[in-house]
Amino acid sequence: MSNYKNIPEISLVEKQISSKKFLPIYFLAGEDSFAINRTAEKIKEAVLPFIGSEFDVESYSMDKNEEIAPVLD
Repeated sequence: MSNYKNIPEISLVEKQISSKKFLPIYFLAGEDSFAINRTAEKIKEAVLPFIGSEFDVESYSMDKNEEIAPVLD
């Protein structure tokens, strides 16, 4: 279960993408890097048919010591 009440568990994200209910952005965080990487790949595979160009996709990986503000700017 997530420590933050407004952040869904990664399993919910996997259910959403398997039912073709996509969000415009995904923020995957946590200590289980295997689950995060697996889910990121599932998202990419699921949305590829809807992407016009590889230039329309952005993906970032960060360590927990990095600040997110520069990525959001």
